[in-house]
Amino acid sequence: MRELLDRPLKPSDKGIEVGSQSYITHSPFQFIRTKGLQPESFLPSFSPESVVPVLPTSFKKIGLKEGDVLISKDSNIGEVIILDRDYPQHMISGGIYRLPITKQKYYIFGLLKSEFFKTQLLFLVSRGTTIKHAKTLFLDCEIPFPNQKNKDEVIKHIESLVLSIIAQEKSVKEKSELLNQLIEKELANQKSNTFHYEYPTLKKIGENSRLDTGTYSKR
Repeated sequence: MRELLDRPLKPSDKGIEVGSQSYITHSPFQFIRTKGLQPESFLPSFSPESVVPVLPTSFKKIGLKEGDVLISKDSNIGEVIILDRDYPQHMISGGIYRLPITKQKYYIFGLLKSEFFKTQLLFLVSRGTTIKHAKTLFLDCEIPFPNQKNKDEVIKHIESLVLSIIAQEKSVKEKSELLNQLIEKELANQKSNTFHYEYPTLKKIGENSRLDTGTYSKR
């Protein structure tokens, strides 16, 4: 995989650790942990466990852009995602690399999401550790390319499948976010309902029940 990068990895491609002392309850600046990269999704999986608000003084601007490919080297090693939009107020943890890939990016990304890639990486990583650390061993994994006559068509087909999945996940994510916004708006607009009892009129009683007493009769 090393030769598929646009250039060798640099220290600036790796995220930065801020430490738990920088975690706060609310902040416009967010820290993406390795849990944000999950096998079931091509896009970021954000939750309170995977994205943490951090102190503005601890935030390091790295300019995450739509289409950036992120790979986890620690914990859930080998998990990769592609960013669905720009994330100017997000930074990545020290357990994540941003891969400098532009050529045949979606084909490579599709192979990185495969079990073939993960099996290779797990074989290279030291066994017996509770939390695995892959360092940059993912660069030593092989990414197969077709060599038959219609190899270009095969690559394009895989790329189109990857793009289709990304588009579908984007659509689901956008609809989910819209639904959550509508629910939150509706809850915010709720007013406390006060029950007001009104005595029924003589006409309503006559329409809906029998008048067995003279309660509403003129005396």
